[in-house]
Amino acid sequence: MDRKQKRLLFVSAAALLVLFLLSLLSGPAGLINPADPAKRSILLNLRLPRAIGAILAGCGLSLSGAIVQKVFHNSLASANLIGINASVGFFSLLAGVIFPLSFTAGTVFGFLGGMLCAGLIMALVWRKKASRLTVLLAGMAISQLFSAGIDLLTILAPDLLSGYASFRIGSLASLTLSKDGMSALLICSAAFLTFLFSDELELFALGDRQAQALGLSVRKWTILFLALASLMACGVVSLCGMLGFVGLIVPAWLSRFGFSMKSYLAACLLLGAALVLAADLAGRLIVLPWELPAGLILSLIGGPYFLVLLLERSRHGA
Repeated sequence: MDRKQKRLLFVSAAALLVLFLLSLLSGPAGLINPADPAKRSILLNLRLPRAIGAILAGCGLSLSGAIVQKVFHNSLASANLIGINASVGFFSLLAGVIFPLSFTAGTVFGFLGGMLCAGLIMALVWRKKASRLTVLLAGMAISQLFSAGIDLLTILAPDLLSGYASFRIGSLASLTLSKDGMSALLICSAAFLTFLFSDELELFALGDRQAQALGLSVRKWTILFLALASLMACGVVSLCGMLGFVGLIVPAWLSRFGFSMKSYLAACLLLGAALVLAADLAGRLIVLPWELPAGLILSLIGGPYFLVLLLERSRHGA
C-alpha cells in the first residue's frame, strides 16, 4: 500500500471518529455533556443507537455496492440501482402485511427477495449474454417494478404500513440498540465472509475468463457474493429503509486508487460509514428544529455524482 492509500485510510478513519463523536454530542437538543444525568438518557437512548445504525448502514451499503460492482465489472452498478434494495424492501413490507406480529418474517422475506432479484440479473447475464449497460438498465427496470409493488402495498394496507414515507426515503430516526443488534448480526456476518473471501472477489476484477482460467468457479462465486450483497442489503433495509446511492458513490470513487482488495473493502467500510453519519448529522442540523431524512441528503449528493460518472464513461467511450 503506497503513501496516498495509507493517507486516505487514515483520513477516512479520523473522519469517521470525529463524525461519530459529533453525532453523539450534537443535535436538536444542543450539545450534550455526558456528565449531566438529565441529558444522559438522550445520549444513550436516542443518539447512540442512531450513530451505531448510521455506521452499520454505511458499512452494509458500501460493501454490498463494492461486491456488485466487482461481480458485474461495472462502476455504475450497486445493490440499489440493480433492484436488490427495492426487492428487499418490497418483500420485507409484504412480510409485515402477511405476518404483522412476526419479528423475523421481514428479514427472511427480505433476504429471499434480494436473492430473487439477484437471480433475475444473473439469468440475464448468463443466458442472454447481455451487455453491462443492458444489465444496468434491466436492474433499474426491476427496481422500478418492486418500487411500484411497495406503493401498491401501502395503498392496500395503509394502517399496517404507516411508516412507509420514512421507509421509502431512508431514515435513521427512532432506532434502538436492539434493532441495531439484529441488523448488525446480518451485516457483520456478511462483511466478515466478504473479507474472508476477498481473494476470490479480487479475481473478478480480472474478468470472468481469466478468473475461470485461474481455477475460480465463476458461477458458484457469483451466487455466493450476490447472496452476501443481498444479506447486507436486507440488514440495512430492515434497519433504516431504502437509503440510496452510498453503494454507488463510495466503491466507485475508491476504485480509482488502486487498492488491494482487502484495503479496498476496508476503505469502503470506513468511508461508507462516515458518509451516512455525515448525511444524518447534516439532516438533523441544517433546518432546526425540523429534521431532513438521511436518505434525502444522500440522494441530493448521489444523483449529481451518478451523472458525473455517466459523463466520464461517455468521454472514455464506455
